[in-house]
Amino acid sequence: MFVPESIGLHEAGAGDPYGWLLTEPLTWSGTFHGLVRQVDVRASPEHPFSTDLASVPRSLTWLFPRYGKYTKAAVLHDYLCQNFRNAPSVGSAVFSLLPLVDRSDADEVFLLVMEELGVPWLRRRLMWGAVSWATMMTSLVPGRRSNPRLRWIGRIFVVLALVALLFALVLQRDLETLGASIIVAPAVVMVGGTIALGRRDRVLPYVLAYLLTLLFSALLAIGLVLAVALYVFFFVEDVFAGLPATRRFWRDLFSLEAKLEKLGTPQFARIAAVSES
Repeated sequence: MFVPESIGLHEAGAGDPYGWLLTEPLTWSGTFHGLVRQVDVRASPEHPFSTDLASVPRSLTWLFPRYGKYTKAAVLHDYLCQNFRNAPSVGSAVFSLLPLVDRSDADEVFLLVMEELGVPWLRRRLMWGAVSWATMMTSLVPGRRSNPRLRWIGRIFVVLALVALLFALVLQRDLETLGASIIVAPAVVMVGGTIALGRRDRVLPYVLAYLLTLLFSALLAIGLVLAVALYVFFFVEDVFAGLPATRRFWRDLFSLEAKLEKLGTPQFARIAAVSES
């Protein structure tokens, strides 16, 4: 249950055209892992909470819009991804959600809350699968501080397995090997990411995420084609405008000042939370 039931969001401004600002607190309470839980998304006009709602690539927004029945669940998920190591938002021992173990717990809350909000089974499972893939891949990112031995085991497994697939492709050079590699490569990332995460309880759910990925791979292929078309369009659009986006990209890539500007952004907060996990 959310309080309030309806939320107001404001545009983040020209500097963040896809961002939104929550300026009033949002509270969720419910049952998680058999216990009554509660978490407050802290926000005010002076200190708004920044969110991009559902982090759906532009090439797939025709299938999963960035807002809908799941909007409040997406806001809560963004908050948990940034704050899962923090102290519980409510002091009573009866109500506590944070700290969660890692980002995969935030993904599980996302799935649970989408069910409460009436999101259809397949849609919420696919959206949960997408954030779970992100969690598995970020578990392999260098610099994370927990489970360093498992992190390295997962990374080494992924690198060796992908190199073996590449050698098989070079040696065989046929469509059968290419097709098998396309199917096996995501499984390699899933296994390595699960090892790095160190959560045995995530094995079966992540197998489901992998199977859903295979089942709906045609939709991902459509999204890939659309992504290429969109980037070509955006580049042509940028050329007609005098290349402001391209210049900004290179500035962000090499400028220390631009990097310092990003320290206060919610994207940086999520990266910092990943590093702490």
